[in-house]
Amino acid sequence: WAAHSGTKFMASEYVMRGDQTYQSDDWMISPMLYGGPQALTFYAKSFDPKYLETFEVLASSTTTNIDDFESNKFFLFVDDVTYIPADGTPASLEIKGYNIYRNGIKLNDAPVAGTEFTDATAAEGKNYEYMVTTVYDKGESRPSNKASLLISGIDATRADGSIGIRTADGTLIVTGLQSGKVNVAATDGRIIRTADSAPVVRIPLPAGIYIVTAGNRTVKIAVK
Repeated sequence: WAAHSGTKFMASEYVMRGDQTYQSDDWMISPMLYGGPQALTFYAKSFDPKYLETFEVLASSTTTNIDDFESNKFFLFVDDVTYIPADGTPASLEIKGYNIYRNGIKLNDAPVAGTEFTDATAAEGKNYEYMVTTVYDKGESRPSNKASLLISGIDATRADGSIGIRTADGTLIVTGLQSGKVNVAATDGRIIRTADSAPVVRIPLPAGIYIVTAGNRTVKIAVK
C-alpha cells in the first residue's frame, strides 16, 4: 500500500459486521479556501480493480454540515491533495535539499544540498526532461516545470569536455567557458545571440531549436 508520493496517504475503508455491509461516513474536509479561481487536484485509486470505488467532491459556501454521501464503498486511497487556504499563510518549512528527476526517474540517492547538479550518466544524442523537487522537513514538494535538454554533436567536435551546455526554464546555460564567445544560431545558420565567456553564461531564448557554439563545442538544443 505504497503512497503515490511521500510515505503517508488518507484512506476510507468499507464497514462490515458479519455478513452485513454498513454505510461508511468518512469525510475529508479542507480548510476554508480563498475566494479566487484555483484548481483542486488530488490523486485517488481503488484498493482492487474488482472493487472500483466512487466518491464525490463537494463544495460548501457556508458550513461543513453533511447532507449527502455515496454508500457501499470498499477502500479509497487519496494522496497529493493541493489547495490554497483562505488566509494564504505558508507553513514553516525547513529545506533539506533537492531531488533531481530525469525522464521521471530520480537520479540522486540523498537530497542534493546545493543548487547545481551534474548528470554524469547523460548520453550525447539523446533528449532528456528534468524536474526538480524541494525536500522539506515535512515532505517533498511538487515537481518543478520540465526542463528539456537535447545534446547532439553536430560535427562530432567536443574538444573541451569541461564546457556544459543545457537549458532550463527557457534559458540557455553554458558553464565552464574560459575564453571566447557563446554563439546561438537558428537552424538556418543565422546568429541570433552572442555572449562573452564567463563561468556561467545565461541567455534567455524563446521556444525552438538552436545550434549553440561555445569554445570548440557545438551542440543542438531544444528550448521548450
